[in-house]
Amino acid sequence: MVKFEKDSYRIDIHTGTNPVENYLALQEEIAYVFSVLRPEILPDEGLPQLAILLMNMQPDWDTARKMAE
Repeated sequence: MVKFEKDSYRIDIHTGTNPVENYLALQEEIAYVFSVLRPEILPDEGLPQLAILLMNMQPDWDTARKMAE
């Protein structure tokens, strides 16, 4: 489900399974999409929204440190 705010939006995804595993799999799939892109198939404007999505999916510093414990 997508929820829109004044200057942002939030996507809630019901996974039906372990959400952490699903989240990590999604990040891997997005990274794969970037890895197979070739200049001849890219739109002229690139894929900035996909890059923004991936960047915003990254944990903040404190969360990332906890993940390494």
